[in-house]
Amino acid sequence: MAKQLAQVFQKITAALPEKMPLRPERIYHRFSFNMPPAKPVDTNIWSVVVRGLLHQHSVQITYRAMESKRDKDRLVDPYHIANLQGEWCVIAHDHRANALSQFAIPRIKQAALTEKRFQLVQFLGL
Repeated sequence: MAKQLAQVFQKITAALPEKMPLRPERIYHRFSFNMPPAKPVDTNIWSVVVRGLLHQHSVQITYRAMESKRDKDRLVDPYHIANLQGEWCVIAHDHRANALSQFAIPRIKQAALTEKRFQLVQFLGL
């Protein structure tokens, strides 16, 4: 388990800039680990989602839901990344649905960081 967690933190670290003006507790509350990931995650997509989460920038994604036969473009505000039952997910505000949604990161086909910023207090209801 320790080896797998070390690999996860190496991925997170690789996605971060060399210097980061964030307090460590800000990162701690934005990630959850339930079990080791079972599905591989594209490192470029992972990097974009993590940067959006940490810097509070919306992310444009192309996503295919499990029940769908086609990809859909979404603009999302990533609030939290969690490993749920072995799959990395991002909990995000979906602009199209105007709702909080869960997206399986391995199902994200493309991801691009936008210049649009969001406030985390929207998610917290403050």
